[in-house]
Amino acid sequence: MNEKQTPGTEPPIPPAKRIRLDTNVVIAVSAVVISMCALVVSFYEVSVMRGDQRASVWPYLDVGMSYSADGFGIQAANNGIGPAVVRSVQVEVDGEPAEDWDDVIERLVGSNSGIDYSIYRVNPINGEVLPAETVARLFEVGGGWTDIKRQLADGFGRVSWRICYCSVYEECWTLDSAGDGRLEGVCRPDPPREFTN
Repeated sequence: MNEKQTPGTEPPIPPAKRIRLDTNVVIAVSAVVISMCALVVSFYEVSVMRGDQRASVWPYLDVGMSYSADGFGIQAANNGIGPAVVRSVQVEVDGEPAEDWDDVIERLVGSNSGIDYSIYRVNPINGEVLPAETVARLFEVGGGWTDIKRQLADGFGRVSWRICYCSVYEECWTLDSAGDGRLEGVCRPDPPREFTN
């Protein structure tokens, strides 16, 4: 027992030590925390802007038949807001790959049909870029309707196609003749099945 302490009393509690904060340390820690928050916000804004940039150049390809008093044709329209980079075009007749339009015509109406380059025009798009809001006439038969042209037009019900195209940011889609479009990881051309014109 301490001499100065009276019996039955508790020893005095020493005064709490004061923690002295250095204002320079507080300012430095605050600056680091604020900088880290600004960095996180910047990364988030960049990811949002990147998504907006991708969406601002999405192509939207649509392929279909067109008819007029002069003839008929197949056209591809890019109804999107960005260019469509066509990576692969495949055309089939009765489920078998076709090489080109001559091959399609031969299978639909025969080799002696009289339909040749003087009657039809082609515009190949495989490997091409279709700007936004443009229409490319892939195949067009003109010069008025005849029985053989009607037979050819009717025969296009046996023709199917598949087109894979990408945006400038390499986001890719596949469109087929059934009208089904789907997002692809990448376009993978299949050289033996690729349509040449």
